[in-house]
This record gives sequence, C-alpha cells and structure tokens, in this order.
Amino acid sequence: FFFSSRRRHTRLLTVTGVQTCALPISKALDTFQFVSEIILGSDFLRPMLKGKPRLANGQEVINFQSGGQYRIAAATRDSTRGFSADLLYVDELREITPDAWTAARPVTRAKPNAQTWTTSNAGDAFSTVLLDLRNRALEHPSETFGWYEWSAPERCKIWDRKAWLYANPAVGHRSEEHTSELQSQSTI
Repeated sequence: FFFSSRRRHTRLLTVTGVQTCALPISKALDTFQFVSEIILGSDFLRPMLKGKPRLANGQEVINFQSGGQYRIAAATRDSTRGFSADLLYVDELREITPDAWTAARPVTRAKPNAQTWTTSNAGDAFSTVLLDLRNRALEHPSETFGWYEWSAPERCKIWDRKAWLYANPAVGHRSEEHTSELQSQSTI
C-alpha cells in the first residue's frame, strides 16, 4: 500500500509489486530491512503479510496476502529483467549507470498507473542518469514527471549560510550548521 497524491486527491492504493534498486546493493538492503521493520512493527500492516519477510542473501522478498511483493535488486544491467511492478524505487540515483537505468525502466511498463520514484544526493560529473533526468525536468517540464530537490540558488556564495539551508533540509534536525561550514571549507 502507498498513498498517492495526484491532482489534490489522496487515496490508498493497492500495490501488487514494488521493486527497489540501488548501487551498491547494501543501500537497497538497508531500505529493505527498514521497510521490513516498519511492517513487522505495525498492527495495521503485519496482518497483511503472507509469511515472514525473506531476508536470505540475494532472495530478499516480502510477500503479501493480496499477492503483492516487495523485492530488491542490485542496479545492474540485467538484475531487474523479467519483473514487473507498480512502483519502481531507485535509491542513490547518482550511482546508476545508463545500462542499469535502461534495464530497470521496463519494470513499470506492464502496469497501469505505475510510478518510478528516485532519491539521491547531488552526485557528480559521472552521475549521467541523474544529470540527464534533472536537465530534462528543468528544461522540459511535464505533467507526468515531477522533480523535487533541495539545492542552493544558482551562483550563490559558498559561505552564504542562508543558501546552506536551501541545500541541507536536515540542518537543525539531523545535522548542524557547523557541518555545512566544514563541508564548505573542504571544497575550497
């Protein structure tokens, strides 16, 4: 199950398949274990399970009584082939290669209203998939493609403390301003 907010209508949707991809695979495993703990700790979600989550190396899957599954895969050229899902979640998009992205995209094609969600930090010059998607979203906005990011205003000064807040939503929650200052010093 997940909540969809589309055109100001929020509703609970039944998901028959969720696929998470990440490089390194340890990132996908971290997310999988976190989701498993949430489900097992929830009086609402736990009864929906069909058995216990399978945590065996390379065969991680959570099965639901509805027939739905949540599984993970390494973001490689062929790890997602043969699967279909209502939701494809790609973590650490900055690390995804064009071959892995091309292989993962068909996972959602067979499902009506399927969605692909990605998360990442800013990446670098080698983050070609991330940079391509960002450029496409900013240069050619689409009703079916949303791009949301935390980033400092263009051409801001590296020492601009207000700009740090734009780029670091965790300041005051999980990180402190002095951490941003130290990062700024290390980039000079």
